[in-house]
Parts: sequence; structure tokens; C-alpha cells
Amino acid sequence: MKVLTQKQADNIARDLVTACADIKKLSENAYAFISTSNGFACHNNRIGFQLAHREPGRLRAKILEHKERNQYTAFEKGSKHYKYYKQKRDIYNVVCQILENQRAFTYTLVETSRRIIKVYVYASSEKAARTFVAENPRAYTLLRDDSLSVDYMFHPENTNG
Repeated sequence: MKVLTQKQADNIARDLVTACADIKKLSENAYAFISTSNGFACHNNRIGFQLAHREPGRLRAKILEHKERNQYTAFEKGSKHYKYYKQKRDIYNVVCQILENQRAFTYTLVETSRRIIKVYVYASSEKAARTFVAENPRAYTLLRDDSLSVDYMFHPENTNG
């Protein structure tokens, strides 16, 4: 149970937030971290994990759902693996904080079949959400009406706002 450098810990947190936006971008290190977290199964390998979490929003929802289970309160200062589990908790909490600070912005996109779909874009600010939609060639118009049904969810990679 090796304690990571701060850079490694930061990379894992960043990679997990990115994977919430696009599960195909889940790094090996982020997979190793999350697959050993409470509430997650390893699915034999990273590809199996990615397949199990390919539904948009699934990894994000699961990380937030299991936040309390990943606080590792049984390890007290001075105990054998305290530093490892404290760091694991800290990384998990950083990821949750970023995800919790994102808001859902609602957009309508037009598919080539002229079928209009409604999507949620998770971002820390409307600027980041607009940037994502502007870079998406199917972007059509911003909506404020939350009464329509949701067909798909997209997540921007840039969560800095």
C-alpha cells in the first residue's frame, strides 16, 4: 500500500473527472484507484470496467453515490495504513467536490434524422458548457425548459469553467 506523490494523486483525480465525461479516457492509474474503491468492482480489467460504465453519467453518479463509503474512518492516525487510506479518501473527495460543483445545463441538439434530442451538459459554469456545445457540431440552441424528456447526456472535458 504505497502512498502516491502529489502529482500522481492529482493526475488520478483529473483522470477520473475526465472519465466521467468520456469513459474511454479512463487511465490505467485512475482505473486502479477506482476499482479498489468501496462500491466498485474491477470487472477483470479496465476495458471491462469501461464497458460496465459506458452509459453517460453512470460513473459520475456511482462515484457520488459511494462518497460516504470511501471515507475510510476506521484508520486512525498512526495506524499501519493510515497515510494510504487518508490519501485515498482525499483523492476521492477532490473528485466528488469537482463533480458536485458541476451543474447541468440543458441543450437541444438536432440529429441528422431531424430528430430533436435534449441533453444535459455537466460543467462548472455556463461558459464551459457553452464552449462544449459550440465545439459539438450537432449543437443547436440553449434551452431553459426542464420539462422535456432527456434522451442523451454529454459531459464537457473542461471542468475549469
